[in-house]
Amino acid sequence: MRHSYIHIVFFICLFVLAACQKTPVEDKSFDPDLAGEYELTDVFWPGPQIDVDGDNKAGWHLLTEFRNLLNYYEPDYVATVYLKADAEQPSERGGEWFFSFALPFPDFTFDEEQNKYYCPWVGCMKYTIRKKQIIPSEHCIGNIHPNIEKADNWFLSGVQDIALFVDDWDGNMLKVRVRCSLPCAIPFQQEVHTNTLVYEFKKKAHYDNS
Repeated sequence: MRHSYIHIVFFICLFVLAACQKTPVEDKSFDPDLAGEYELTDVFWPGPQIDVDGDNKAGWHLLTEFRNLLNYYEPDYVATVYLKADAEQPSERGGEWFFSFALPFPDFTFDEEQNKYYCPWVGCMKYTIRKKQIIPSEHCIGNIHPNIEKADNWFLSGVQDIALFVDDWDGNMLKVRVRCSLPCAIPFQQEVHTNTLVYEFKKKAHYDNS
């Protein structure tokens, strides 16, 4: 009989422990230093190399190639983060986070005569993600599924998902991951590959949040 009680107590403890592990505990003291303005410092493509600007030099880091194209204007491509206080409880800690970012993208088009893709200029995607609560264990701030159907824009029609990430909570870097397709430079030809284009933003040294 004594062994039966021991077994019952043991299983009760296991049940309580499992329940505790499944219930996330909100860290109300968590206050990440995210507010500020971020500048675009890198655009990385992890798939096969790409020649965006048509100089016959393919690579994985595409920001330098974007800068060689028409319509690229450096100050346009920034990310801004700020915390808006709750209108009903302005004195209370917390509120809603706003993450706004602008992304340059290679505006590829297909040349039927040459039977190849070429990129004459850079386009711009602008999005805002709102977040009511930030949890330390969740580094993905949010996802956007654009579902863009533009017959006249080859790149945008292939965007599947856009996700915003904070790799660390010191507030120095944001990453935007765009699931898309690009024409990669395979020897003597081009092949369209699908992968994740990673935009890296670093916080500027000075920012006025007033």
